[in-house]
Amino acid sequence: MAKPSFIFDESIPHDILASVKRICRRFLWIVPAWVEVVYVKFEMQPDHSGQIATTTTTRAYRNSVVRVCPLFVADNEEGRRAHIVHEFLHIPTAPTVDCANRIIRDVIKDDSFKKHALDTIAELYEGAVCDLARSIVEFDERMRGSE
Repeated sequence: MAKPSFIFDESIPHDILASVKRICRRFLWIVPAWVEVVYVKFEMQPDHSGQIATTTTTRAYRNSVVRVCPLFVADNEEGRRAHIVHEFLHIPTAPTVDCANRIIRDVIKDDSFKKHALDTIAELYEGAVCDLARSIVEFDERMRGSE
């Protein structure tokens, strides 16, 4: 299978573009083979003030969009690496979580229980992605140190 390709939007600030490309290429192995294209864009106005980056994956169309926000730009190389790894981990896992959320919305009729179930999945999912990202970044740093 072919490796996914990247399309880097011209909206990404020029002073971090080389860094973003380098990090994305280093961690391409996280992105599953069914993804044909990963679009990387700059989001000047994130959904909430603390947002650093976000990812949307559309399995049916075989693509993902990673949006980096102003806080990402303000971070250093190490921080950017951690955020890209985190976002890339959302790509292979999003279809499973989206499916679970769809089932909950379709099956559970009680709104308070439905909200509780969706919130619980979101919390556990984000926590698992954070833990995996931390482990991958730490491993990568050890491997780079031994080169």
